[in-house]
Amino acid sequence: MAVQYRPLIMLAIGITFVYAIISLHSAPFPYPQIITVSREDLFGKVRPNGIFISVQKDWVYLTAIWKAHEVNYEDATGMIRQYRRPLHLILSRDNYDPNNNWQLLYNHRLDGPITHISSFYYNDGSLPTYTEYNENNALAILYQLYGKEEIKYKVRFYHIGNYEEEINNDTNELGECQNFSPHTCHIEPSFKYQDIILPGTTKIKSFHVDGSIILYSRSPDDAKFRTILMPENIFDIPKSRIDALTLKSSDPGMIQKIGRFDTAFRKTSTFRRVYAV
Repeated sequence: MAVQYRPLIMLAIGITFVYAIISLHSAPFPYPQIITVSREDLFGKVRPNGIFISVQKDWVYLTAIWKAHEVNYEDATGMIRQYRRPLHLILSRDNYDPNNNWQLLYNHRLDGPITHISSFYYNDGSLPTYTEYNENNALAILYQLYGKEEIKYKVRFYHIGNYEEEINNDTNELGECQNFSPHTCHIEPSFKYQDIILPGTTKIKSFHVDGSIILYSRSPDDAKFRTILMPENIFDIPKSRIDALTLKSSDPGMIQKIGRFDTAFRKTSTFRRVYAV
């Protein structure tokens, strides 16, 4: 009888041995862990159009972006609200610690509505100490400016986790800042940021930043896409240097044909509707 069950016994011993080896060792690869971070309502009734979360050293940063947030119900412009929270408290799951809450850093109001948002890796040349978390993440926010029958496009870059040296408050009412201030206001210094003006006035239909390259496409345009090299050390350029922050030209990509007849026909129809009053 023992000879008959020997294969089954050997199989059971082998499976038990493999299971014991796996149990005595930690997981060979990191795996995600679900943590209930917060149940607090940060945004009220008006939900943001985009949320970007980044981990830098011992902080978790949450950037909430509204493409067109109302200002006194008369205008709608882009708005950015920046929060942070200690990483070690989130991982400890200590929800009773008063410091384990989202802290508002600042509220930035732009001069026009936001059209596109892109997150990218910005390399400032420094070597991170904690390679697991300390990444130089950045945000690029494209928004419009209207004036004199023209549309200009600006890009605001944020260097996540790298702060300005001082606070420049447009308002001293910090309580107003926490209650969705219609103005730019700071409780803490903001991240390093910079605005640049893109060339051209036609509509930008797609936008992306990859490293130090800005890619976008316009409509209408004889180029399928265009590229611009981001200025070097962009976050160290004084904001008063308009010449360095106004880009004059771009590099066109593949050339495409544009249906002139259809465009002209649509314009004629539009003019007919405008004057047929």
